[in-house]
Amino acid sequence: MKRAAFLLLIILFSFGLASAATIADLSGSLLEQLEEEVYGLKRSGALVERLADLEVDLTGAEKQGATLTRLFELRDLVFGPGAEALTFQLNALEWHVLKEQSSLPMSRRLTAIEAAFLGQTQIGEGSLKQRVEKLLRAAFGTEKLSTNKAVLRQWTPVDVELLTTIDNGKVSPGQLVRYRVIRDVVYAGQLLIPAGTYGQGRIVSVSMAGYFGKSGSVEIDFGTIKALDGTAVPVVPRTKLQEKDEQPLRLAVGLSMGGLLLTGKLYGALFGIPVRGNQLLIPQGTELALEVSEPVEVIGLVLNN
Repeated sequence: MKRAAFLLLIILFSFGLASAATIADLSGSLLEQLEEEVYGLKRSGALVERLADLEVDLTGAEKQGATLTRLFELRDLVFGPGAEALTFQLNALEWHVLKEQSSLPMSRRLTAIEAAFLGQTQIGEGSLKQRVEKLLRAAFGTEKLSTNKAVLRQWTPVDVELLTTIDNGKVSPGQLVRYRVIRDVVYAGQLLIPAGTYGQGRIVSVSMAGYFGKSGSVEIDFGTIKALDGTAVPVVPRTKLQEKDEQPLRLAVGLSMGGLLLTGKLYGALFGIPVRGNQLLIPQGTELALEVSEPVEVIGLVLNN
């Protein structure tokens, strides 16, 4: 009997230690995620002190209560979900002021918007939340943005431009392909994907030109891009070609596994892009026509005009 009770105590004690370790790991991981989003790096020092610094920087005051609860509150403030999240508000401000979506940490994004819109940065003039609210009032006339839930429907067009030159003589599988949205994606008066949003795909396969007129080819997976609320939206090449004189360039040539398979001879003949023999060369700045591959629920910014 005593032996059984002793074993039970060991089990309960071990479970308590494991739970405490899990909470500590979760707290540390969440704090690091928040620090990287706000400052661009993980800070050193005791967790409690770093948490207090983050609270002061974001809200203007250190909070009381359980560490994990305070971290969850900061997570909701920074990431949401919802239009009250600082990331959503900064995305809307960047679209309104800078016409692009930055991947910089929150503190640097905020100073860039302030410098462009107010003429000077507001560092030291309140918490990050207070500075964002000031910008919202100046840019939109209110601290509370008008938003609605919406569905980005399958086949919604997304027009982008390449930021990476595709040369099948130089690229290799796994290499990243960067691109940028060049036109706002608006549905029912709501901004869902702002122009200036950056996306990143990858090279799936590369085939060099060969003998007997064999063309070089490149297969590209365009991955996902972020909606205004940060939701990942899967995109693929548009499946229908438009009229030849209509822009942007339609690249629905040889779809494969949700990616884009381009061959030098066919691509050059259709679109007049430079082709060295049968090699494929797609210059940086080329416009591509993508589309949403499956329905995605997002939060859109209601536009007044």
